[in-house]
Amino acid sequence: MPTGTITRVFERRGFGYITPDQGDRDVYMHVALVEAQQTWLEEGLRVRFEAEDRDQGLYATSVHPLD
Repeated sequence: MPTGTITRVFERRGFGYITPDQGDRDVYMHVALVEAQQTWLEEGLRVRFEAEDRDQGLYATSVHPLD
């Protein structure tokens, strides 16, 4: 499962972006798909995630904070 860092958060809108450790495109993430929601909004948080390529770009299908 790829890993990355949450780099941008738009808390009021309920989404943010993950910059993957490998790859050149940021991954969109929505709060509804994030595990451990009490920590999801922290920029700089290291996560592991699964993503799929959609018409709008990479979209996280699951996000889990790294231990």
